[in-house]
Amino acid sequence: MASRLPPHWRLEQPAEGRDLALRLQAIEFACSHQFTTSAYRFVAYRQIPGPPSYRQALSAGRVWIGLDATALTLGPVGFALASPSGHDLHIDELNVLPSWQGRGLASALIERLAEHARAQGLHRLTLTTFVDVAWNAPFYTRRGFAPIAPDEGGPVLRAEWQKLIEKKLDPSTRIAMALQL
Repeated sequence: MASRLPPHWRLEQPAEGRDLALRLQAIEFACSHQFTTSAYRFVAYRQIPGPPSYRQALSAGRVWIGLDATALTLGPVGFALASPSGHDLHIDELNVLPSWQGRGLASALIERLAEHARAQGLHRLTLTTFVDVAWNAPFYTRRGFAPIAPDEGGPVLRAEWQKLIEKKLDPSTRIAMALQL
């Protein structure tokens, strides 16, 4: 996967920060509101994790942020949050502010996650996403992800899939995917 990242983008893996946790929450909130015009409006109105969740992920080294070096005062404009899961690195969240989408940041974050996973000896990136939302499964497919059965994923993916079933969400609207590294 060749990087399309313009030279002014910076990717970092920060350790922690109170203000940073609030910024990540705001990014996820803005991204969730893209669902208000989709069949999955409930995503826009779900409870977004609070700053303590983001601080914990930051302290554990599970967050990568994207900054535009030409607009550093804005802070991060996108982030990825991932969890080791068996031989996989599971992408829990990948969010880029709507006004910054289409500039290659999400692809660059995926690339950075892949580099990190390879360095850790992991075999693939995994995730779950909506089947028919343009910035979900079709986006990941264009970046080399392929469908997998949920039981072929690591423990984090399997637990996430089980939560979908427990919440009585239609499993046909979701898909588990993996990118072989």
